[in-house]
Amino acid sequence: MKIKETGYSLRKKSELQLSKCAHEKVRSKLRVLQTLQRLSLRIDLTSEFHLEYYKTTQHET
Repeated sequence: MKIKETGYSLRKKSELQLSKCAHEKVRSKLRVLQTLQRLSLRIDLTSEFHLEYYKTTQHET
């Protein structure tokens, strides 16, 4: 009976570790996605700024 209990607890522990590992992977993927979104947002803002700047410089010449 004792062996079965320890085997069960070991299995539970490994399941917990696996779920924790999976959770970390998901979190890191989310972090990557968030940074990508920030970067694309920044790129959009800079390209809009450059477009506006280009328009204003074109009007002057």
